[in-house]
Amino acid sequence: MAVERTSRDNIFFINLPLFLFGFMFAWAAGSKYSAKASQIQILHASAKLGTGNTGRKRIYFLMLNHNTNPGLIPMMRLLTRTLLVAAATLMLAACALDYEEIAAKRARNYALEYTKDIPETKRDYIRYTEPGIRLVALMRVESEEGKSKDDLVQACFVWKIPGYEEDLVVSGVSERRLAGWYPVRASFITPDPLDKNKAVAIDSAVHYVMNKMLYLSDTERNRVRFALPVVVSTSFALSLKEEEGDKDEKRIPWMDWKLSKEKEKKKKDKPKVQNSFVWDGDKPGSKIVVSGVGEFDFLNWMPSTGQLINAQELEQNTVK
Repeated sequence: MAVERTSRDNIFFINLPLFLFGFMFAWAAGSKYSAKASQIQILHASAKLGTGNTGRKRIYFLMLNHNTNPGLIPMMRLLTRTLLVAAATLMLAACALDYEEIAAKRARNYALEYTKDIPETKRDYIRYTEPGIRLVALMRVESEEGKSKDDLVQACFVWKIPGYEEDLVVSGVSERRLAGWYPVRASFITPDPLDKNKAVAIDSAVHYVMNKMLYLSDTERNRVRFALPVVVSTSFALSLKEEEGDKDEKRIPWMDWKLSKEKEKKKKDKPKVQNSFVWDGDKPGSKIVVSGVGEFDFLNWMPSTGQLINAQELEQNTVK
């Protein structure tokens, strides 16, 4: 991630466009009245026509200035407008800060303060490795359009340090864009196998949406990529690959016997359950649902179908 700008840098980048804006405004205002001011000066100097060479030189200079300014005014105004647009662009660029990079920098500094007693090679891993980000929704704030960029979330930055069984986690609370995120706590946490399996399953669901649900809008696809889904136990009618394989007419009898034995063994090992990962769609009440079957702890979960449905249909197929 890029290095965070310091507060002094931010003040500089914000004040510089403001200074340029004020300077250009003054220049534009001055150029508007420059020709009129020159005419006044010429009239004032014409009273000194009989004062000798000094007066004549002054009138000659002011007349030259008077004759030149009208041609320069359109050019100066065009230049002024161009510079004003450039100043406005700089101002917008200065305000468009990357909140994730800033939060990661704060988390990294906090983690280095917390890990002063571990070997320096491990601390270098924290310094130069991008952390993972985990978001847990604490409070949801929905607008009329169904967007939720102002959700209150707990954001955790995670480093999986080589040679350590525990993960280094720095947590804090902010809105979903991570604006105003500050670290509150750092700790070494043993990862839960359920969390690992669930993370792999969510990643599979996201890839399914990106590759097969191409009819979704860019906003919906970005929401799937960056927002955590809701996990729901469902009972949709899924077409599983194993069931499709049973219809193969080219198999010989001993293959049927072998496959039936393997299925019986799998059923005895761990029961399969259907879980769906759900994201909000663009329209109010619409849901993006990716369903699949895996073990109870999300192990071997694979996506089977994806659909954009309403909340009522999801409710009807939810196992309670």
